[in-house]
Amino acid sequence: MAESLHFKNRLIVVSPAAARRCWMSRGIQFPAAGDSGSTSMCRRHRDKVYAPLAPVASDVIAITVRELVALVEVFEHAHAQISELSDASGETIASASGVTLVPSLYARAGLASIRGLRDIPLLVDEIGLLEAAVINLESYEGNEVVLVAGYELLDNFAHRERNAHPLRCKHGILAFADEAGDTTQVL
Repeated sequence: MAESLHFKNRLIVVSPAAARRCWMSRGIQFPAAGDSGSTSMCRRHRDKVYAPLAPVASDVIAITVRELVALVEVFEHAHAQISELSDASGETIASASGVTLVPSLYARAGLASIRGLRDIPLLVDEIGLLEAAVINLESYEGNEVVLVAGYELLDNFAHRERNAHPLRCKHGILAFADEAGDTTQVL
């Protein structure tokens, strides 16, 4: 039976054995079976006071059409693998595979094409969907070529995060805010 985990605020669906291997490889110890004093790793303590999270301004990075194609390929392969090997709901599988982002990516690519731009915006926060898809591909026997492409994208995007651009919406579609002749408001 598949298990849902949250990693960097992204839903990841993994088998219990794969989850244990993943967490143990990172040095996280699981409580002994039958340990009644243990609590779930994902459960928050109700008596502990948490400070509210500060709003974070979202930025975008520029990706090329070739990277967009590879990104969509990773998302679609992750969706196919998880669908085949998991008994999770369709909505959970779509979230865990990142395939829900594909229509937005195509809309951004279309707007960039119409405006004669070579780069397509990708939210820095959306890189987490790629991370989740790659982790799920590892857990669900994903194609090695797609996994390598996913890791290359993660590496490339990590370097670009340092030079992220402010974002804006043009006709309801995410775009770069620093384009020449930009008269819309920066988000």
